[in-house]
Amino acid sequence: MIGYYMPNHRSRKWWRRIFTYLTMVSGHNAYVVGKDSNYKFTKKNGPNFRAFSEDLAGELTFGVKANHDPPLNHAPQPGKEHHRLVKRRDGLSKVCIECKAKGIKQKVTVYNCIIYDLPIHVNCLQDYQQRMLRM
Repeated sequence: MIGYYMPNHRSRKWWRRIFTYLTMVSGHNAYVVGKDSNYKFTKKNGPNFRAFSEDLAGELTFGVKANHDPPLNHAPQPGKEHHRLVKRRDGLSKVCIECKAKGIKQKVTVYNCIIYDLPIHVNCLQDYQQRMLRM
């Protein structure tokens, strides 16, 4: 095994090569032992090494599930958009649209909604989201 491993490696994930090598060697040994111990095994009716290793991999990973499913669509769904506030890049203060819609004394803010790019206060965000869902 050491003859196949380069000591002057530049990869930080060198352990993957060793793990893959050991897995393949142990899989091949299991194939040879299984082939020799089964007297009915012939080249015509028995599985080849590739089919054997695919079956072995399927059995080893049976029941293993990823921590989370990959997202199907990266675009926000209508009605389920996530309004977040970000600080304005230009640093200018703008009039809060929620305060303006309520008829409250117009206050200025340096935050914008990330989806609609509209100025809104941190305290007014929840009211703004509810108003957007009703529309």
